[in-house]
Amino acid sequence: MRLVEKDCPAARAGIQPEDLILAVNGQNVSGDEKGLNGAVSLISQSAGEPVELRLRRKGEEITKMVTPRINPDTGRSSIGTSFTPPSLSSLALL
Repeated sequence: MRLVEKDCPAARAGIQPEDLILAVNGQNVSGDEKGLNGAVSLISQSAGEPVELRLRRKGEEITKMVTPRINPDTGRSSIGTSFTPPSLSSLALL
């Protein structure tokens, strides 16, 4: 993660900016563009339904549950984070 918005679902779940998403609902996510797109897709399909995120934080794997909300600006599900894999230069809002 690069950013966790204040008072968003991710922040309420305890997700921190340095966390790295490893899996969404048990489906592994790679750190490249394909993995980013997969994570966004899985989270976008889960509006109002809890999503299990397996994360790496400071070398430790942890699991967090977060319920996406509908982003009024985009109409898409969002947990209020943005991140980019090392190969991308732009941020993707989840």
